[in-house]
Amino acid sequence: MVDQRSGIPQHGLANTIAEETRAFTTQSYVNQSLGVKSAYGIWDPSWPADKAEANRQSAGSDVAKQDAEDECKDHGCL
Repeated sequence: MVDQRSGIPQHGLANTIAEETRAFTTQSYVNQSLGVKSAYGIWDPSWPADKAEANRQSAGSDVAKQDAEDECKDHGCL
């Protein structure tokens, strides 16, 4: 969504997933810096330090994939 608002065109599901992954990853760092749990499950300050990055990547990937699939289904991917 961030890329769409910036005018960067989306082309296909794979690119949409990549763009959503970047957006959710960025959001997870914002949540981390604020010390708050993400509403999307992409950051939780209670995660153990040795698992936090893996959890961030896994959750971000899952949420981004679902969001991209929904976006392409609802509005189409170029």
